[in-house]
Amino acid sequence: MSDSQPKVTVVVPTYKRAHLLADTIPSYLQPEVAQLVLVDDCSPDNTPEVAKALMQRYPQVTYLRNSANGKQTTSKNRGKALAQTEFIYFGDDDSILNPGALGILLQTAKDTASDIVGASALYLRDDKDTEAAVIERRKLASKADDVVNLSRLRFDFAARMPQAVEVPVCHASFLIRADAAKAIDFDTGYVGNCYREETDYLVRCRASGLKISYEPRALQINLPPSQATGGARGRGRLSYESYALYNTARFLLKNQQALKQADRRCNVALMLGWYVRGRVSAALARAASGLSRKLSGRS
Repeated sequence: MSDSQPKVTVVVPTYKRAHLLADTIPSYLQPEVAQLVLVDDCSPDNTPEVAKALMQRYPQVTYLRNSANGKQTTSKNRGKALAQTEFIYFGDDDSILNPGALGILLQTAKDTASDIVGASALYLRDDKDTEAAVIERRKLASKADDVVNLSRLRFDFAARMPQAVEVPVCHASFLIRADAAKAIDFDTGYVGNCYREETDYLVRCRASGLKISYEPRALQINLPPSQATGGARGRGRLSYESYALYNTARFLLKNQQALKQADRRCNVALMLGWYVRGRVSAALARAASGLSRKLSGRS
C-alpha cells in the first residue's frame, strides 16, 4: 500500500445512540480512512435508518447489525475482521475525533515503531463545557507513570506531554496494526457494561510482545453524559457499578501473569482493594455533593 492511499479502517461499535451518529461518525472520516465499519449491537432505536443515511452520504461507511445484543466486544471483533487496510482505529459512537488525529497517530506509529498508539481522551462535563475549556484542564505529565500506573489502575489519558511515550496500556480509542488486531480477539466474556474489556485486550496485546504508545497530540473529545445517553451507561448507577466491580475482578484474576509482565508492581489483591476504595470514595463524594446542593437550596 502506497503512502498516498488511505491506510486505516475505523471500527465503531454502537448501541442506542442513533441521535449522536450524524455528529460523531463524520469526524472519523479523515483523509487516511479507507473504510468505516459501524457495528450496531441490535439497537432498538432508529440506528438502521441513520446508518442508511450516513452510507448514502459517505461511501466509506459500511453498516453491520448484530442479530442479537452481543456487547461491544462482539461488535469490535466483527468490525475488525472486515479490515483490508494496514491499520485499524477503534472509535466510540459518543466521541468526536479531532481533525488531523489519525495522521498524527500514523506518524507516531512509524516514528516510534509502535504496534498500537492510543489517542488522548478528553471528556466534556456538561452542555456548557467547551473543547477549549477541556483542553485547558489537561495536566502536564512528565513521565509514563503519570499517564498509566497499571498497578494502581490509575490512568490519565487526558494528560499533555511534549511527545509520545511508551505505556503498558492506552485508552480504548487506539490505532493498531491490522494484522496484530486480527491475531487477538476481544474477550466476549465480559458482561453488562463490559468494563475493562479494552484494558484486557491491551494487556494481552502487550503480553504478546506488541509495543503500545500514548500520543497526547491526537485528541478525541467525549460528549457530555447529558448527550451520550444509551450505550454501556444505559443502566442505573448501582447496576453500572456492580458490573464494573465484577468485570474488574474478572480482569485482574484472568490476567495476573500478563499484568505482572507489564508492570512488576502489579498485585491483583491489592489492585482490587484500591479499586474498591476508589469507587467507594467517589460514591461518598457524590452523596456529599448532592446533600450540599439540597441544603443550599433550602437556605
